[in-house]
Amino acid sequence: EEVSQSVQEIKKINPSCSVMPTHHCEIDPEVLLRPVVGTDHEPGSHVDHPHSGHGTADEMGYVSFAFEAESPLEADCFYRFIKDLPAGLYRVKGFVLLEDRRFLVNHVGGKTEWVEVDEMGPTKLAFVGWQVNEGHIIEALNVCLKGPQV
Repeated sequence: EEVSQSVQEIKKINPSCSVMPTHHCEIDPEVLLRPVVGTDHEPGSHVDHPHSGHGTADEMGYVSFAFEAESPLEADCFYRFIKDLPAGLYRVKGFVLLEDRRFLVNHVGGKTEWVEVDEMGPTKLAFVGWQVNEGHIIEALNVCLKGPQV
């Protein structure tokens, strides 16, 4: 009931918005990267007009990319990296190897969850954002690497 009431309040403010209630922000990234459909027509009514002008996720500035490394990252460096993420980087999720410990990291909405995992393995992180420079993010992570870059 609370969710329904919240959705109604959101729709009062912005009747044309899409609202997707989630549990722990679980949402298919493809939903976030779909082209935006204008409010001048209903979804699915594309048969009578050209499709140009809607823009793809790339054209609109949305990015998704990954970072992988076999070598551990320096813990203090990675903590600073997470603390100083650009505002447009919405989501960081995956495993990070910090010196002798490995964590499942979930960063969304400015909050980061850290869960230590027993299984050792490489760093594998996925990123989703808007108008962020992938090269700068990867470069910042490479600075944190302790050993030879792979």
